[in-house]
Amino acid sequence: MGHTHIGFIGNIQFSPSYYERLEGYRLALYQAGIEYNPMWVIDRAIEEMDDVFNSVQKLDKQPTAWFCVNDGFGFLLNSVMYKLGYQIPQDVSIVSFDNGQLSRITTPMTTTMDVDLSYFGRKAIEQLFWRIDHHEEPFVEILLPTNLIIRESTQHPNV
Repeated sequence: MGHTHIGFIGNIQFSPSYYERLEGYRLALYQAGIEYNPMWVIDRAIEEMDDVFNSVQKLDKQPTAWFCVNDGFGFLLNSVMYKLGYQIPQDVSIVSFDNGQLSRITTPMTTTMDVDLSYFGRKAIEQLFWRIDHHEEPFVEILLPTNLIIRESTQHPNV
């Protein structure tokens, strides 16, 4: 949507997929020709209101958009931004990941990356059975598709 000041929030120590989401964020910035600003990367946040508030509030300058590692962080960040006096999406856009219930009950509803959990589950079971029969084979990484669902938490930046 034209944002060039984009932050990241999550806890990459919680899950390997969260670290991969940080790498995806960095790759997307690179591919869009947007400078990576480490000051806007909060990668050890605890998924609790106080920690998110303290982490975001201490930034010298706020980004115009945030990518949240999951819908829980998107939900908390939405509340923190309102507490800090920002309007969503007029002042700051928020995008999260998972398309869970929290992305749908937040006001405004959060733009999110949809994950087809039943497909993910089927692929996991297939891999499990394959691994049982092929325990000597090397491990492989399977990348599964996601789909961006644009909702009311995002708009073009007011720059």
